[in-house]
Amino acid sequence: MRREEDTFPQEVSELAQQAVLEEATQKVCSTFDKALNQLDVDSQILLSDYFGGATVVELSRTRGMSARDVEEWLSHSKRILFQELRQECNVRQ
Repeated sequence: MRREEDTFPQEVSELAQQAVLEEATQKVCSTFDKALNQLDVDSQILLSDYFGGATVVELSRTRGMSARDVEEWLSHSKRILFQELRQECNVRQ
């Protein structure tokens, strides 16, 4: 019976950590989704494909664009996304 008493505080601590982690994950995902929704639909799809593992070469082929144009589009879209994330995080602080 002594062992159950010893593990109870540890179990409570682990559950609390898990709850905090889940809440933080939900907030991060929500913030990211809000920022992503500020982009035009084509840029959202491009970033989704890119973050999903598509290479610049694959993206350029499927869109009929040069790799350089896709890289510029990705850079621009990521820059806007990061600006939106910063703005959202600054408002929340």
